[in-house]
Amino acid sequence: MSTPSDRTPSLLVDPAAILPRVTGRRTSLLQPDLDANEDAIRARIEGKRVLVTGAAGSIGSATVKQLIAYRPALVAAVDVNENTMVELVRDVRSRVDLDVGDALRTTIVDFGSHLGERFIELVGPFDLVLHFAAMKHVRGERDVFSLSRLIETNVLAVDRFLAALKRQGPCDVFAVSTDKACRPTNLMGASKRFMEQVVFWHADHPGSLLSGPEGPPLRRVACTRFANVAFSDGSLLAGFLHRIRKHQPLAGPSDVRRYFITEDEAGQLCLLTAALAQTKQIVVPRLDPAADLKRLDEIAEIVLDACGYTPRRYESDEQARRAAARDIAEGHYPCCFTPSDTSGEKPAEELVAPDERLAASPFGALDVIAESPMVDTTTLTEVLSALAAEVARPDPATTKPRIVDLIRRAVPQLAHIETGRNLDQKM
Repeated sequence: MSTPSDRTPSLLVDPAAILPRVTGRRTSLLQPDLDANEDAIRARIEGKRVLVTGAAGSIGSATVKQLIAYRPALVAAVDVNENTMVELVRDVRSRVDLDVGDALRTTIVDFGSHLGERFIELVGPFDLVLHFAAMKHVRGERDVFSLSRLIETNVLAVDRFLAALKRQGPCDVFAVSTDKACRPTNLMGASKRFMEQVVFWHADHPGSLLSGPEGPPLRRVACTRFANVAFSDGSLLAGFLHRIRKHQPLAGPSDVRRYFITEDEAGQLCLLTAALAQTKQIVVPRLDPAADLKRLDEIAEIVLDACGYTPRRYESDEQARRAAARDIAEGHYPCCFTPSDTSGEKPAEELVAPDERLAASPFGALDVIAESPMVDTTTLTEVLSALAAEVARPDPATTKPRIVDLIRRAVPQLAHIETGRNLDQKM
């Protein structure tokens, strides 16, 4: 009989098998809404030309597979990760339940670059654009160079991208935000709250905030915020599986609670919002803080139980590393979950801020934010211009506090606390 220490990676655990224990749901939260709105979704997608940025990421690829079922004329999928793009193509073309024909066109290009603008010029126009490309990790503020790229990708490039789309004619735009945009405590979340405002500005104004008035306002724009996507690439839960495969300890904060949805639910949420939301709405899953917020150490226990291990807790990373070989041989698994001490960590996720107004929702499992505070055009323009200058020549001594001050002008809700510790300093 095999022991936990000699399991092979393929025998560890299938994430799909434990998703019900992680999310507390055995069926998709959003399948009833999809079924009820199938005809309306099809009317918005069938025969249409669709552009998807960040198409090869976990959420982007899940949404692409949802889109294909509604027979668009074109799905122009762009991403900078050629390895995950190859897997997306292989997955789509290997499935018996999807018939993509010649509709899927994949291109390795950065959405916000000059090459991306040329792609839009030659391949567009598009009827519907789904924008997933972003830097999505709180650890993006670890240093000024990573932070500068985060600001460039999540904010500055979005303005250029939307302006390029507008020059090709009217289209609908959907952009993924994040739960961390709600009363943000980190710069990643604040950058996405800023992005929401930039996207909504483009629905009311021609051209670009920074480069002039060419191109009419966008026809319809919408965003969605949602929870952690369980076992998605780069997530802590996916990291748990990587650590177990390598017989390395599990670690994380003990005082942080998060919402979790599945990749399928993420794709369904994006599809429903992109197809059916009214302009300048933010759609969020209707989740119960008491029932749906989960501690990360609780999720670790679920994963370990599915793998046949009993967790054994330690107070430091070093203790857990030293105990790993012995514990695993005995059927235990070393864990180090301690109170969070890193910059930007939020104790509990939330999706709707107190100063945002909900509208009556046409969905059974989704809420709709109809009004979210925005700063004026002058402030948006001034902050964007100053950020562009700052990230063009980042200075390790001054750039981060300047970016914090600038973003707080556009996102007054930002409650950033600098602790001097970042996630790269922990397991």
